[in-house]
Amino acid sequence: MVRLLIYGLIVGGLVAVPVIRLLSPMHRLQVATLVLVAAWLAGFGWLDEQLSARLDPAGTWEWDESVVDFVRWLGWIPLVVAVQRWVNVRATRVADRAPSRYRRAPASRRSGR
Repeated sequence: MVRLLIYGLIVGGLVAVPVIRLLSPMHRLQVATLVLVAAWLAGFGWLDEQLSARLDPAGTWEWDESVVDFVRWLGWIPLVVAVQRWVNVRATRVADRAPSRYRRAPASRRSGR
């Protein structure tokens, strides 16, 4: 299982890096958000399995309505909102510092004086 995970990370990284470089910044944010949500759900799914196996080996107690499931299925929403706000603030700061290629030149430069 660990070996398969390592292979997946290596091959995924080799394929993902060139593809991500081709994407626009907004699409990069969407890809990063999807990866974050998938990791969140997988991590809490694994935690839920571990806790249910250790706390109730007989399998008589259902973990379907547990706190772990609540955090798993609803906890990613504020995380995604926070990441997108952080990225938007950061992008705004970068845009404010960098001169824009699309700004109109001052009137004195347009008239040729």
